[in-house]
Amino acid sequence: MMMTHSYRTRQNWAACALTAVACLHSTHADQPFYNIIELGADDKTQLSATDLNDRGQVTGTINGDRAFVWANGQLIVHDSNDRSFGTGLNETGSVIGSIRLGTSNFAMQWRPLVPSTDVLKIPESADPVAINNTGLIVGRETDDRQAWVFNTTTQRFLFLNFNGTPTPPGINEAVAVTDSGDVYGTMSRDDFQPQGFMWNEINGVTRLEQPPGNFAAVHGANDHGDAVGFGMDIDFTQHVALWQDGVYTDLGVSDPRRFFISDAHDVNNDQHIVGSSPNDFEQRTYGWIWIDGIYYDLNDLVRPRANIDFARGVKINNTGEILAQTFDPTMGGRTVRPVLMRPSTLTLSNPIPGIAGEVNTLLIEGARPKSTVYLAYGRGQGLTNVPTCGGLTVDILQASLLTSIKTDGSGKAALQRFVPDGLAGRVILFQIVEPSTCTASPLVEHRFE
Repeated sequence: MMMTHSYRTRQNWAACALTAVACLHSTHADQPFYNIIELGADDKTQLSATDLNDRGQVTGTINGDRAFVWANGQLIVHDSNDRSFGTGLNETGSVIGSIRLGTSNFAMQWRPLVPSTDVLKIPESADPVAINNTGLIVGRETDDRQAWVFNTTTQRFLFLNFNGTPTPPGINEAVAVTDSGDVYGTMSRDDFQPQGFMWNEINGVTRLEQPPGNFAAVHGANDHGDAVGFGMDIDFTQHVALWQDGVYTDLGVSDPRRFFISDAHDVNNDQHIVGSSPNDFEQRTYGWIWIDGIYYDLNDLVRPRANIDFARGVKINNTGEILAQTFDPTMGGRTVRPVLMRPSTLTLSNPIPGIAGEVNTLLIEGARPKSTVYLAYGRGQGLTNVPTCGGLTVDILQASLLTSIKTDGSGKAALQRFVPDGLAGRVILFQIVEPSTCTASPLVEHRFE
């Protein structure tokens, strides 16, 4: 697919929010860069994506009535005459969700590569949310509003509560489970205020530290005992919350100049956090990532496209890929679709010396050692699909490949080519593509003298 588009001005802001009151906003030259990976949504294919694993596979629901898995550019749709919905998946690609049989919804486990679908032997009102690699499934129960865990090996189903006391109605859900069996979520207290919790077979339910506003919710967790979500401060303002070994830290909001509330949705093992912040004045939300104390607007970390605005960081895996929710501002924000954001360390210099009629050098860095990369070039901005890398595009209309280059042991290379006199005064666009990682460098635009 090739298309032309315009580019909008970016704000280039970031916030350091180590506490709720100490925030510093600045532009960082070393901020990360991501490639946008399309998942196949278009005018006729509406996707709602809910989970992402470390293999870069995505699950969710297509056109509102079928579970799907996206893997390496291929969209696999649940083959059933019954409505189905994907909510979570593990590293084997096993999907959990629900399937409608007759007039009722039942929890299911779908293995797309087999393929097989199993209806889980758990209460009909139990909604699966997450699954780990050992087969533990967690979720929420809609009738009595209880968090639960289900072991697919032993077929044991267990409602989670504190010291055997029935949980009061409210926000009760398990949202994450590690391979060691630690379950994280939110549970109502006796005063009906929600509070984060961690559960395992040895210790049962452990409450996470409550913020000053006595109101909190957990939305994601990693394998190192970190959980994220939101917490209310003393003024009952919703801030990003990080729990480390149960201890609460207030990370403030992504940008206090523009937002009053922020919410974290997931955290990976590098403690990179993704989430969203609503702006009531603009009637929209902004997606962000928090890295080492700095908030970055997701819109600032990609080559802007007129038809994509990042509204939410939904999930982040341990390779740094982000499942993001976007909307199309050219359609009044009505068109919402998920995309995958893949981090890229590739960089490409401007041509040196940048003069037509001479030999010019392009410097390449950030590739894998001893890797093969390709130089794409063209004269107009647009999109061109990268063969063998499903969903990846370069930002050049009808791009051509000039040559392949082999990088050295440190992932660097230099390409030298004679630039004809006829290109003097013309703007040429360049990008480097690395097929082994399916990533591309930021776009270089150069006018030759």
